[in-house]
Amino acid sequence: MPTEGLTEVQETQLVELLSLMGARMSAAVYNAIAAKTALTAIETVILRETGGDPQILLTQRPPEDVHYAGQWHSPGSMLRASDAPDKFDTPIDFVHPFDRVGKEIGVPIEVVEFADYVFQRTPRGVENGLVFICRATGEPTKGTWFPADALPEPLIEHHRPIIKAALEARWPPQ
Repeated sequence: MPTEGLTEVQETQLVELLSLMGARMSAAVYNAIAAKTALTAIETVILRETGGDPQILLTQRPPEDVHYAGQWHSPGSMLRASDAPDKFDTPIDFVHPFDRVGKEIGVPIEVVEFADYVFQRTPRGVENGLVFICRATGEPTKGTWFPADALPEPLIEHHRPIIKAALEARWPPQ
């Protein structure tokens, strides 16, 4: 019995096409696949303390973003097949997603600690978010620092529980 909504011929064609794909894919292909699977998101909450109060670095999505045009968010990255090591006996170290976040804000980041996980349905699909508290290694060239109690609007709605999880795990600082 073929996949729901496909004929046997279409299913065979889809499987053949997917087998030809490399690790990198266009946004259109990624979004089509994301809507049908549960994705693993590496969610970073970049914190700093100013006068005893937490500040969070947020960036704004571009106006052409399909799902979150112009909305503020805490930078993160989806875990990709290309992030996994070539050997099965080597643990996944998540280096590549954190590197991508560093490129997004213009400065490398350091992971302080794992805070929590959040499982939620988003406009992009179902996501299992691993929330990491991070710090910037210098002053970011992209993004804006906001007091944790005065986040801007519009904020991507599913980022609220991500930020909350980080703050509950880390604030006040240990």
